[in-house]
Formats: sequence, structure tokens, C-alpha cells
Amino acid sequence: MLMSNNELNVSPSHFRSEQKKMEERYEILEVIGKGGFGEVSRIRDKATDDIRALKRLSKNQCNSEKEFSEEIKILQKLDHPNVIRFYEYYKDEESFYIVTE
Repeated sequence: MLMSNNELNVSPSHFRSEQKKMEERYEILEVIGKGGFGEVSRIRDKATDDIRALKRLSKNQCNSEKEFSEEIKILQKLDHPNVIRFYEYYKDEESFYIVTE
């Protein structure tokens, strides 16, 4: 969330609601990569048919929700043609999710 003083504020209350809502908006098409912290999937926005990427980070592998919030803050600040665009983020009981180009 961009504040008027150009400071970003990402707290647990700003996460999108449960996983169910993410699944209502996006269709997971295929897993395109896996690593030690999670996986990246190709997804489709059901409303617009846009193809995007979904990065899933396991809460068991991620150091903290604060660390995840820091990554979101950085992604929200980035605006460059050579850097992927950040769209939104979600969480559920097991994972954090980041939706990008």
C-alpha cells in the first residue's frame, strides 16, 4: 500500500484474504519451476485471460512473515521496463503467494 509520504506499509492485515479467493481469481496452468523455498507456476487471470506468474513460498521455508513483507515492499517500489511487474499477494495457512508478470 503506497502512503502519501512515499513510505510503503505492508502488514499482515494488508494480505489478500484466504487462498480460496486467489483460486477464484486465477487458474493454475502449470508449474514452471521448483526450488528450496517453493515453486513458480504459470497462471491465468479468469477475468482478463492475462497470463501471469505465481510464486509460492512455503511458510516452513520462509524465515518470517516480516521477511515476506519486506519483499512485497521492494516489489511495490519497482517500476522499470526490465523488471517484472508486481500485481498482488496472498497467504494461506501453509504458504505466501506473489502474483507477477
